[in-house]
Amino acid sequence: MTYYHANRDEIDAEIVAEVAEGSRIEALYQSQTQIQSKYQVLEMPSVAQYPSRREFMKLPIEERRRILAEQAEVMLIHYQDDREWQELQRSFDYYYG
Repeated sequence: MTYYHANRDEIDAEIVAEVAEGSRIEALYQSQTQIQSKYQVLEMPSVAQYPSRREFMKLPIEERRRILAEQAEVMLIHYQDDREWQELQRSFDYYYG
């Protein structure tokens, strides 16, 4: 108790910082859980569902475009929500942008 009273401001600041970090981690976890649930609910046809590329290529062009557009949308959502990807993009922009 003597140590706490002698260093009260420093210890209280550390406690506040740890609580804030815990809240940040919890929010990050919640956002990742929401992203994962979006992808689990999403049922999207993909090229992988076809036995071969040749079979995929036999589909009408409109169907192929629709499938690829849906895949692109899911990828866009993923990369917009992915913090690691955002950091990589910022680094790239810093060095090359």
